[in-house]
Amino acid sequence: MRQGPWLARPLIGAILTLLVGCSGAPVPGPSLPTFPAAHDPSSAAAAVRSDAGVVPDDCTRILPVDQLVAVLGLPLNSLVVRTTVGVPAPSVGRLERMDCAYTGTAPSGPDSGRRVLAINAAAYTSPAAAHEQWVRNTASEEGAHRPQPVGSATGELVERPGETLLAVQYGSGTVTLVLPDRPLPPASNAAATLVDLARRVLATMPGVAPTPAGTAPPAPEPVRAIAN
Repeated sequence: MRQGPWLARPLIGAILTLLVGCSGAPVPGPSLPTFPAAHDPSSAAAAVRSDAGVVPDDCTRILPVDQLVAVLGLPLNSLVVRTTVGVPAPSVGRLERMDCAYTGTAPSGPDSGRRVLAINAAAYTSPAAAHEQWVRNTASEEGAHRPQPVGSATGELVERPGETLLAVQYGSGTVTLVLPDRPLPPASNAAATLVDLARRVLATMPGVAPTPAGTAPPAPEPVRAIAN
């Protein structure tokens, strides 16, 4: 009878060993959410805004402000842009229209509160509809007219007191830029400046390019903006 407790001790020890082993095992917790790294290309792609049509929905992408200040030789952070979304015009085949107004903001600068550039970008149902409206709009502009191609795109320059206008038709899209008279960088003039800017705008509208031939006229090499 005295041997009973001694026989039970190995059994109790085995049970305790089993319990200690179980309590030491890691207990799986709830899974945690994961986020893509900042440099992950899929993360960057998800942040890109989808446009409703072939013209960018924001003027900061039709012609970024930093590109404009660089082309005009202005200080950084001296311009602001306002985007106005136009309405379709089925009667003339216009699908979309964006108006951009770039205005000076430097309090002590000559461009403070003054319009520095205006852009109108539009897309139409077909190249024929775009051309017809381009001819109509260009003919209504007052001033001295002369042809001004922009790469393979058709363009017309209109010079008048106080400003110069460039109207461009490329495939099913049109772009009109108005540059008020202002000092420009050395060796530049209003016509060359407007052609440069028009090429930059057309590069953001590849969806209007003629088919099957053609890619939008390439944008010129970037230029460096002037720091404050």
